[in-house]
Amino acid sequence: MGSRWILLLVVAVNLVHCNENEIKDPTPIVYEPSWVFKCIPNVGCQRAAHPQSMMTTNSSHVFYDSIDLCRTVCGRFGGIWPKPLTAGLSMQTVQMHPTHLRYWKHLAETEVDRTESLQLSVCIHLNLTHLRILCDIHHYFFPRYGAYSSSEIYSAEEVRQLIKYAQIRGVRVVIEIDSPAHAGNGWQWGQDYGFGDLAVCVNTEPWRGLCIQPPCGQLNPANPTMYRVLRNLYKDLAEALPKPALFHMGGDEVFFPCWNSSEQIRAYMQEKGLNTTTEGFLRLWSEFHETILSIWDEELKAIGTDAQPVILWSSALTKANYIQRFLNKDRYVIEVWEPLDSPLLMELLRLGYRTISVPKDVWYLDHGFWGSTKFSNWRRMYAYILPKSQHMLGGEVAMWSEYVDMDVLGVLDAFMN
Repeated sequence: MGSRWILLLVVAVNLVHCNENEIKDPTPIVYEPSWVFKCIPNVGCQRAAHPQSMMTTNSSHVFYDSIDLCRTVCGRFGGIWPKPLTAGLSMQTVQMHPTHLRYWKHLAETEVDRTESLQLSVCIHLNLTHLRILCDIHHYFFPRYGAYSSSEIYSAEEVRQLIKYAQIRGVRVVIEIDSPAHAGNGWQWGQDYGFGDLAVCVNTEPWRGLCIQPPCGQLNPANPTMYRVLRNLYKDLAEALPKPALFHMGGDEVFFPCWNSSEQIRAYMQEKGLNTTTEGFLRLWSEFHETILSIWDEELKAIGTDAQPVILWSSALTKANYIQRFLNKDRYVIEVWEPLDSPLLMELLRLGYRTISVPKDVWYLDHGFWGSTKFSNWRRMYAYILPKSQHMLGGEVAMWSEYVDMDVLGVLDAFMN
């Protein structure tokens, strides 16, 4: 899994091109149900339980022939559209269009007009944009320590404007600040200001043995100032995001040798009674997530919002034999990016964890262009069906952007349709 900006598109059984008169696939359609939609106040437009042909004529609800018409009459959000996290990433949202949760994550590391990408979201009927603000390649808040230039950063006001721009177009923004790993550039300033190492292993060479891929960098859980910085970031996000806030905390590809290379972290672990073993580092990792979740909850409470579930990538910490000891199923949604032959998704569902599925050997659009990865054509992508479970919230299609640029958005739109 890369640490770059990525693009996530949700698989649907039939994505309709903006130009509906242009048919790309000559394959005859055997049957396509005519779904109808109803408006629910403060929730939004929800797909009916049955196709139109099965609806009773004496129904007390007002139904609309299309999701677009429902959203127009009901109001763009029907109160809030779709209903966020406890239901927004839920089977209610999954039922909005004939298949699964429509979820787009646009995270390109090249200079891209975010408003243009949001317009594309609207065009192809995607209702969520997941924006990864911080990663180890560059830091979009500190121009001196990680951003490409002083002009290539996000101000708090720009983030608010982007969220508002998306919201009035029916697209909800999910912010991700990946941590504790993928956190190198942008965190180097602690030493310069007398706060010590906010992150360790930053840009270390040779990098092998200290991170999954360069440039290295992981947050320093032994430094309390690091948590103060995260609190300030969380405060800005809590105030900017629509209520209730959808927040992705990252949590993938933590590399224990990086932490183990820090004398400060080893001393901290010894003080806490933790050994520098896999078990000890898992406990340190879970303590980190527990601490930042508590900080996030406090910042939400400060603006009058109840605690919300947050999203984490699958990792060593989410393995079936560990997760129940370290992560509360009521507080975490696990985004599983394991290959199809991995049992993790089904194991987490059986344990009662809410999940989002991203099978990397099928739904990674960048596969087939590097290393030993294999390209998946649309038939293979559409052949994967999400497991049926009340805890299965939806699926995503991902493209890590090491080998793409801003022009790929239009190409993908044409390719998928």
